Amino acid sequence: MSDEEIIGFWGKENLERWSDPRLADWHVPTESKLFLTRVGLPCRGDWTLRFTREPDQPHLPSIGAHHRLIGYDDIVPICLDERTGGRVVALEESVGGTERFINSRVEQFAQALVLYERYRKRVRGLAEHEAQDLIAKTSQQLRAVDPAAFSDPNNWWPVIIEQMRHGLL
Repeated sequence: MSDEEIIGFWGKENLERWSDPRLADWHVPTESKLFLTRVGLPCRGDWTLRFTREPDQPHLPSIGAHHRLIGYDDIVPICLDERTGGRVVALEESVGGTERFINSRVEQFAQALVLYERYRKRVRGLAEHEAQDLIAKTSQQLRAVDPAAFSDPNNWWPVIIEQMRHGLL
């Protein structure tokens, strides 16, 4: 999925972008920094995800020096982990968990968010078998975007898929 497709899906006005100076000292791939300044992440929607371009504000003390905050899933911080080349992680300590791997890079995370939102829009009103077919297709597409995200059933996207299968999302 191209940057233009992501922008076209959400609409340019619905994407939160970061400024170059804010990203200057981040130890993540240059491509990820460029993605955050050119494309960004969705800032509007009827879901629990929200993204912020204020990564230097102290939101939770557990974020630490190597996690760069890019947003939240409800109260769970979503960060880029500088120790691992900018992979996207959820820091779930506030809800009794640990660090959960989401995607290998922010660019893949953005693609996955488009696929997830497409699923959310299409699943409404489908019969159970149609919904399960859509979930299988969405799972396959998410795996194609970032196979590493599915390397462990406890990673973020496999858990999301499991919740979708049980009708929770």
